[in-house]
Amino acid sequence: MKSCGVIAADGGYAVINGTLTAPDMKYIMLQSNVKMPSDFTSDAVNHTHYKIYSDSNSNMVLLKNTEPAAKAMLPDLSVVEGNDITFAASDIAEDADNDALTITGIADYPNSSIASASLAGGAVTITGISAGNTSVTVTVSDNVDEIDISLSITVSPAPNPPVITTQPSSQTVTAGNTVTFNVEAAGDLPLTYRWQKDGIDLADGEYISGATSSTLTIVIAREANEGSYSVIVANSYGTVMSNEATLTVNPVTDPACEIGSIQFETLTDALSTIRAGEAKTIKLLKDINHNGFIEIDSKTITIDTNGHTLNVTNDTLPIIDVYNNGALNLDTTTGGSLNVIYNRDSYYEYAIEIADGGSMTVSNITINGSCTAAAGVYDNGFLRVTGNISLTGIECLGIDAWNYGTVEVDGSIYLNTENTSSIRARYGGYVYIGGGISITGNSNQIMEVCTPGSMVYIEGNVSITGPYSDGIIIYYGGTAVIKGTYTAPSDYYVFLEDTYKTPSEYTADTASYPNYKIYSDAYGNTFRLKNNAPAAKGTIPVQTVSASNTTSFTASDIAVDADNDTLTITAITAGPNTSIAETSLDIGTVTITGKAAGSTAVTVTVSDGVDIVNVTVNINVTAFPDAPSITTQPASQTVSAGQTVTFSVTASGDTPLSYQWYKNDAALTDDSRINGATSSTLIITDVQESDAGRYTVTVTNNTGSAISSEAVLTVNPAPVAPIITTSTLPDGMVNTSYNQALTATGDTPITWSIESGSLPNGLTLSPGGVISGTPTAAGTFSFVVKAANIAGDNTKSFTIVIDSAAPYIPPAPALHTINASAGNGGTISPSGSITVQKGGILIFTITPNKDYAISSITVDGIDKGAVSAYTFSSINADHTIIATFVYVGDSAGGSKDDTPDETKDDEPGTTNKQPVIVMAEINASVSVDENGHAVATVSYGDITDAIKKALAEAEGQDGGDNGIEIVLKLNLPDNVKSMDITLQRAALMKLANTGIRQLVISSAGVTLSLDSEAINEIRAQSSGTVTISISPVSNLSVSAKNLIGSRPAYEITISHVKNGKKSKIKSLGNGSFVLNIAYKPGKNENASRLFGVYVDDNGNASVIPFSAYNESAGDLVIFGNHFSSYGVGYVKPSAKYNDTDGHRAEESIEYISGLGLFDGLTSKNFSPDKKVSRGMLATLLGRLAGADISTYKTSSFNDVDNEMYYAPYVEWAYNKGIMTGTGDGRFEPDRSITRDELAQILLRFTKASGRILTVDIEAVMNTGESETDSRYVTRAEICVILQQYIKALAD
Repeated sequence: MKSCGVIAADGGYAVINGTLTAPDMKYIMLQSNVKMPSDFTSDAVNHTHYKIYSDSNSNMVLLKNTEPAAKAMLPDLSVVEGNDITFAASDIAEDADNDALTITGIADYPNSSIASASLAGGAVTITGISAGNTSVTVTVSDNVDEIDISLSITVSPAPNPPVITTQPSSQTVTAGNTVTFNVEAAGDLPLTYRWQKDGIDLADGEYISGATSSTLTIVIAREANEGSYSVIVANSYGTVMSNEATLTVNPVTDPACEIGSIQFETLTDALSTIRAGEAKTIKLLKDINHNGFIEIDSKTITIDTNGHTLNVTNDTLPIIDVYNNGALNLDTTTGGSLNVIYNRDSYYEYAIEIADGGSMTVSNITINGSCTAAAGVYDNGFLRVTGNISLTGIECLGIDAWNYGTVEVDGSIYLNTENTSSIRARYGGYVYIGGGISITGNSNQIMEVCTPGSMVYIEGNVSITGPYSDGIIIYYGGTAVIKGTYTAPSDYYVFLEDTYKTPSEYTADTASYPNYKIYSDAYGNTFRLKNNAPAAKGTIPVQTVSASNTTSFTASDIAVDADNDTLTITAITAGPNTSIAETSLDIGTVTITGKAAGSTAVTVTVSDGVDIVNVTVNINVTAFPDAPSITTQPASQTVSAGQTVTFSVTASGDTPLSYQWYKNDAALTDDSRINGATSSTLIITDVQESDAGRYTVTVTNNTGSAISSEAVLTVNPAPVAPIITTSTLPDGMVNTSYNQALTATGDTPITWSIESGSLPNGLTLSPGGVISGTPTAAGTFSFVVKAANIAGDNTKSFTIVIDSAAPYIPPAPALHTINASAGNGGTISPSGSITVQKGGILIFTITPNKDYAISSITVDGIDKGAVSAYTFSSINADHTIIATFVYVGDSAGGSKDDTPDETKDDEPGTTNKQPVIVMAEINASVSVDENGHAVATVSYGDITDAIKKALAEAEGQDGGDNGIEIVLKLNLPDNVKSMDITLQRAALMKLANTGIRQLVISSAGVTLSLDSEAINEIRAQSSGTVTISISPVSNLSVSAKNLIGSRPAYEITISHVKNGKKSKIKSLGNGSFVLNIAYKPGKNENASRLFGVYVDDNGNASVIPFSAYNESAGDLVIFGNHFSSYGVGYVKPSAKYNDTDGHRAEESIEYISGLGLFDGLTSKNFSPDKKVSRGMLATLLGRLAGADISTYKTSSFNDVDNEMYYAPYVEWAYNKGIMTGTGDGRFEPDRSITRDELAQILLRFTKASGRILTVDIEAVMNTGESETDSRYVTRAEICVILQQYIKALAD
């Protein structure tokens, strides 16, 4: 009976949890139906992991399923970009039950940028997108259970056959050049190359290389190389052929050189054809300047110059390098040269380097820069220079020969360098110089020779000059030889091992080295110098001696030595005729004793320690000595001062004769005026009255002396030529009488004349020096005046400006008279009877004398108050004006002694009435260039129009009865940075004659205000037009920059043309100006600490105490009366004193101290609460005003010591009417000052400082402290008051 697996019938039910093995055809029998192993179903809900075999009769067999598993070796999913690969479940999984497996899904897809995956029909397809690695996870099922399997995916790049990216290019070259064809290709490596010419493969050979590489090189191209060149590029995926590149070879038309029959355009082309082991000659066909490195490695190159010049240089070093037994030979049979030149700096390289048996020959080497050496030769290298070596630069050796390197120079070495040597030979190095060596420059040495076997041999002359230079240095057994002359510093002549030898420290070895000086030591160091033998002098002096007398001579009298060696007479080789003279030798000195009159000779041997010379000396013996005798005496003379006088004497006697002149028995010596004090003729030039006296001369020889008779010199005073002392001439006016006398120093009479130019029409110059007459025409007249007398003449240039009658005045106007007078105690200006035109204007200035004040000004009988100025405007009647004054000094009649005027009431507003001040703008034409430079000319009409406008504005204003003061202002555009403002002469005179209060020139950056006295001073010091220039200053001195920093500064000049030259007005005398410089304080700057800085013409900078910052206007205000440069400075806070920290006046103390006005009582303590004395106050005010105290040397008070620090300041304050005495000739400098006294003194100080200053003293005195008038002022409080005072000036 056949076997059967499981049988279930009539609703039977069986479960097998293990495996079932049975024939497939009898696997399971349900009722009567046979189920094959694959005829199962599944129910994942009710019968998980079981195969179900069932039928309609409710028969069921459950068989436990074995789930599928991944194969132990999963396939490698490799795919090429753009290709697919497909796999099924059977490729990746297996089933123990041999159930059919199916891929039912993709659980995790690959990276989509690398590959994609798709499922169809139970198979998965992977498509490669781009090269890279990723993975995919799929689900495999046996229809009961399922598993996920992850597989790696590798996407490989698509295969790339070769592609040519850069084609070879056609070329046209000149025969002899090197040709290179290049090709660039892409594709999978490796790539192979195969070059063809005209379709035939090429192979590497003598002239071709790279036939199987990407670069094909053809050296020494010839016409036979012409053709079409292409290359075949191949890899595993294909081949490609390049385009054809055509080679055209043109014949050489301008060859530079040739090798055999092959010509080359450049030396580089020729050199590139010679390979290692070859020996070739390059023949020059023209002069060549070669810039490039030449390397000769185990090859031999001969340069046949063929009558041409080859100059070789290079931007870097070395220029030529010869090594490995290479050789660079030079053939100059038909003329020409090979020169090596270097013009750069490279401190650590040789210009020429020869090593390892290399050899080289050049004509000349020139180094105009820096390098280790012009030539470095070592390791058996050899260099020959047929010409010279020249070096200029720093730290550059001429030759460095070492380790048996050899250098031969037929010519010379010339060095003009620093910190170097011409030759260094070491470790067996040998240098031969056929010429010489010349070295100039600093800190050099001639040569350095060291170690045994090292030697330098020089045929010619050697010299070294320049500070800090050494001669020859030899150590460790070196040797040097010089056959020529040798010049070097004696202190550093030769250095052997550790000792300097001077020129005289030589020995001689006449056996081994005849004619040589030898410098040597115990260490085997040797220097041999060819000696210059001594020689007889060209003229050997005859030795003259009288009978029975002796004379002597030494070697230096008869011989010379080119080496400056010490010479010695060593022997008398032939004596004289002993009947005439006898000779003896003692320690180098030959003594001759005269026997009888006659002539003979002696021959002596002179030695320098190495060589000798025999010298014959003639001897003359005279019979009798002949003492000097004066045959012509000097004669007395009379001359005028400034002339030349000559005294002469004639004498006989045995020669030589010597002379000595005397004045008043005192021996004379030559100087700048005396010549011949020891000769027969005495000459004195530029004779002075002090030269008068008695002159004698003493004549001396070996036998005796003679004294001349006296010659008396009388000196009359010299006439004095005139010097014109008149500096300038006043201006005049048409139809107005003119009279001015010229003055001069010098002897009279002096005659005056016009040398050139002409006087104004109507004026003449008298011979007595008076210019007079009545001018008839207006204009500026320049002329040269000559003053002459018997002594000479002197000329000087002058200019007179003749002004015409002012415009705008009608003809024949009505005239009115104003009578002005002043009582005792002051002046009124102008004074007397003044005639003015109807409708005109006239300003009077009233000035009290010292210790007086203005009491009242009475006009036409009406009291106008105590005004300091009064203006008559639109005059249409006669007037009178009377000024009266009151004494405010010593009540008992003294000038300084009784009552201190500091206690008198001088408050503004009680008796000091102020005039009306009006301002008018000057309408002048102004031009401004692109750099912000303004140019304007102010004419007479511009000034007259502005004054008219001011007067019109003043009419009807309150206070007009007290007078009118006019301010004229020239406003410039906002973009102005610098300016030149020209005042015509007539305009300046109008300003001065009208007596305006101020002239203001204003721009956005800087404003200049000049008061009336300043304008008058400018008029007095100038001639012609006047130019006011203001320009920024950038190139400040160091001292100025320390104070100003980067803040603004301006140079102010006022100039005029005088005698054809520009002349500057420096000082305003009693006048003053105000300078406003626009400035915005920096981020960390306190405006109250800003101050003015004055810079003089020498760049010296100083603080201007009389300056302050006006915050409302945004500018720094500076008061002054000297023109130069002014800038904005800043006082930085400081911790100068120990006792001011936290003090209520700390900031003011720092400010006033920073301005240099006030110092502490000690270096550490300011003592803020101590009282201010009267002497201290005078000093403070003087420093604030910048007072020149040099003239105040003597005090007017008996209690003021002239040596005290405050003495000159007290005298200054007293003379200015600022402070007075306290009675009995006393000032009481140590008495403390009260607030009331300080207020009165500040008020007078303000008045004394100029009319343009107005200060509210009451506001200045408000310090926040107790304001009791009798309270004394402290040092801290005076700092607060002065800071507020300076600030008030600016506001």
